[in-house]
Amino acid sequence: MPGDSLLEVMLALWLIGLAALGTMRIQLWAVRSQQSILWRTHALNLADAAAEALRAGYPATRVATEWQTRAANLLPSGGIRIIDQAPETRLIVLHWQRPAQWLSHFDPERSAADECPSNATEAIEQCVVLAVAK
Repeated sequence: MPGDSLLEVMLALWLIGLAALGTMRIQLWAVRSQQSILWRTHALNLADAAAEALRAGYPATRVATEWQTRAANLLPSGGIRIIDQAPETRLIVLHWQRPAQWLSHFDPERSAADECPSNATEAIEQCVVLAVAK
């Protein structure tokens, strides 16, 4: 029948385009995941270094001030808080903001347990919490 081959070509091009869009979306998700992992690694390293400084006897205010600059340089909108949790325990909280355009249906649902301590968090705030004995 005349026109059948044109319809088949159009259908094939549509399927190829759909597959290309899916591939691009997966690549974008992979790049965002890699960047999130890099930020989390930086935060863990900063938290560990801050814990070592506290164990070495540096005052908590000095550690918070010095590590605030480091967190701001390595993490997007990064910051640090040192919270006295109990008489013998401190929490080192490093937090940062993921870009708002990263929100998508790929993000897992967040529960109250995922939120950073002592802060009303937005859905895109990320944090690393490390407990340290005084």
